[in-house]
Amino acid sequence: MKALTIREPWATLILSGHKTVETRVWKTDYKGPILLHVGKTAQPETILLSDGTSLLMQPNNNLLGKVVGIVFLNGCRKMERADERAACCPIYTNAQAWILGEVIPITPFEMRGQLQLFETPYSYERMLERKIHCEVR
Repeated sequence: MKALTIREPWATLILSGHKTVETRVWKTDYKGPILLHVGKTAQPETILLSDGTSLLMQPNNNLLGKVVGIVFLNGCRKMERADERAACCPIYTNAQAWILGEVIPITPFEMRGQLQLFETPYSYERMLERKIHCEVR
């Protein structure tokens, strides 16, 4: 299964469903599930909220260096101004919009990250076994 390392607090925003567009300066043709891996370094980031205002968000240091979920990559295209709120950041030169779909939180586990999309020894089925089940009351 493929994985993508994302810095905090961006990973938390994806995991919570607030960030539905990931941005990179490179594109991919890959579509499908990817493991959401949180990088080992983090810093506070100014994020763009859905109402157009900005907020300085602190990283969750408990997630650093861990795989925290599965996210479906539905496509990749050039970023447009209309993507800014879903990306939680303003458009920038050469930005590619990675369109994210369903997010499945899993029981976190440590793993070493890499640059770019990278292969892991884990299968999608094995990762689904780590799915966190939440009951809505």
